[in-house]
Amino acid sequence: MKKRNEILLRYITVAVATISFGITFLSAGCSAKEETYYTAKGVILDVDDEGNVSWYTHDTIEPDIVDSPTGVGAVEIELPQIWLNGKLFRYSNQGFSDKLPDGFTKAGTIKHVDVRKLPEEDFVATGVDLKVGMAVYTCEKYPHHLFVEYNENQYMNFYTLE
Repeated sequence: MKKRNEILLRYITVAVATISFGITFLSAGCSAKEETYYTAKGVILDVDDEGNVSWYTHDTIEPDIVDSPTGVGAVEIELPQIWLNGKLFRYSNQGFSDKLPDGFTKAGTIKHVDVRKLPEEDFVATGVDLKVGMAVYTCEKYPHHLFVEYNENQYMNFYTLE
């Protein structure tokens, strides 16, 4: 009976500590003011004071820090992105595909890369790994996705929420 009470007391102590930690963690998180959020897919979002969510729309980054831990300068945009048909497509961070999915055909090639500004013209890109001349593939059946041929038989998946 004594051993049973000790085990019960141990479970109650762990439960109280867990609940206490959880409440402290949640209350600290709620009091912190955040303006930019990063989702699981690497999409950067802005949230205004009313709680409205939108794409991160800042087209330049302040050049106050030249180096960063990733090796990409702070004035450079790291996430690969491409503008096409009035939409900004972002790299999906899912690695490379060895095969282009059925239905995707070449729509054109990247004509300009600017790592300091978000693209606003068709086939203009930003971010690391993208180069002028890379082939861009689209599919009418999947208008929110496109692929960029990185190397021969290696394709980067891009998507848009727009």
